[in-house]
Amino acid sequence: MEINNKQQAVPDVMAHVNFLYQASHEILRSNPNNLALSRFYLSSMKAVCRRNVTRLHPSIKRTICRVCHSLLVPGVTATTRFRKRGRQKRVNVSCLKCGKVKRLISDNQPSPDPSQQNMPSNTKHKSEKKDERRLSSDDKNKEKQQNL
Repeated sequence: MEINNKQQAVPDVMAHVNFLYQASHEILRSNPNNLALSRFYLSSMKAVCRRNVTRLHPSIKRTICRVCHSLLVPGVTATTRFRKRGRQKRVNVSCLKCGKVKRLISDNQPSPDPSQQNMPSNTKHKSEKKDERRLSSDDKNKEKQQNL
């Protein structure tokens, strides 16, 4: 019987967490100066999750400061900067309340351009060229075996 109570409690907990998150957003959207109430809602949300041993989705975690529990809204409570380090693109989100910086890896790949659908065969990615070389060498090995 205990299992059924826990299974029913999980949706209630998630509904409560969802409500607190949306309330925090709405408070901050309606009045950006009311940061204290927004932070209170988010700290309450984290406490509810901790008490019920439930995890937040990573997309929600990225919008909350780990130090001061404020909602990270670009231009209002946070600054966002895009950095490129070698091939890796990063997004630095810094909280304006406490100064904590979150460094997130940006995995945004450019959307495929429809005009490049009919690319010439010589413009291929390196891995595609290696695959072709492997296939051609495998074909050569098969031909040698057939000739023997």
